[in-house]
Order: sequence, then structure tokens, then C-alpha cells
Amino acid sequence: LASIGLDNNLLTNSLPALPASIRSFVASNNRLSGKIPEQWTSTPFPELVFLILSSNNLTGPLPPAFVDNFLSIVAIQVAHNHFSGVLDESFCAVQSLDVVGNVFDCPLISCCSYHASCIVTVLKRTCCEDACVLSVSEVPAKEERSLVLVGTADFGIGLFC
Repeated sequence: LASIGLDNNLLTNSLPALPASIRSFVASNNRLSGKIPEQWTSTPFPELVFLILSSNNLTGPLPPAFVDNFLSIVAIQVAHNHFSGVLDESFCAVQSLDVVGNVFDCPLISCCSYHASCIVTVLKRTCCEDACVLSVSEVPAKEERSLVLVGTADFGIGLFC
């Protein structure tokens, strides 16, 4: 089984166990809930390239082993869920990372100041008043990358790097 596409099906329940040979898992725009399954953090997925879980009701942290087991991962999209905690530096290895609309703690992962495809939104919290607000002058000078700060009523400060 190379690909599983379950997007836009109003699915409920938790995330399923996946076969180790999976290349693409898309389950966005459903009503899936719960945490990342233990199997996803303890089993290597050597061929997984795309993991798309946006717009569900998923909760809890994104554990470092989550990325470490995805040996070929190119894109992780978990936007608009209820993930929380601190994003580990291991997420810097992902070429396209979309975690907008979750409740991550400060500080942000360091690669968000230079990662071309990093998209992170942080809810306004006390720690974010000082620790998470970056200015354009703090971004390392690289021609092809930029940082835009966006304030929204719902999500506080959004960093699009």
C-alpha cells in the first residue's frame, strides 16, 4: 500500500496505525481526534514522503521521534489542529512544515528564522511577549528567504518564514 487518501470524509475517532511501507498519508479536513499514535513514534517509516493531517481535532505534542522515524519525509502539514508543547529541532529537517493554527510553546524552533518553508503560528502567551517575537533584522541575510510577521485576532503572532 503506497498511498492512503482519506481527506474530506468527516471521519471521527483517532489516527490509525500505518503500514511501514506507506509513502503518502492524507487525512485532512476530517474530525479525527486524539494524539499521535505510539506506533508512529516507535516504528520507522522509511518511504513516507507526505503526511497531511491539517484541519482535524488532533491534540498533544508532536514528539521528536515523530520526525525521526520518517526517514524520507518531505512535507508535514498539521495546520489547524490543537497540537501543543514545544516543537523539537528535529522538525528543521522537514523541507515543508506547516503547523499554523496550533498552540505551540515558546521558543520557536531555531530553523524558523531561516527555513524557506517553515510556517508557524504561536498563540499569544506571556513567554511570547519577548521570547518569540522576531524582527526582520534578526533573520540571517539570505536572498531567497524572508520572514513576515502577521498579527491576527485568533492566533496572535504568525511567523511565516
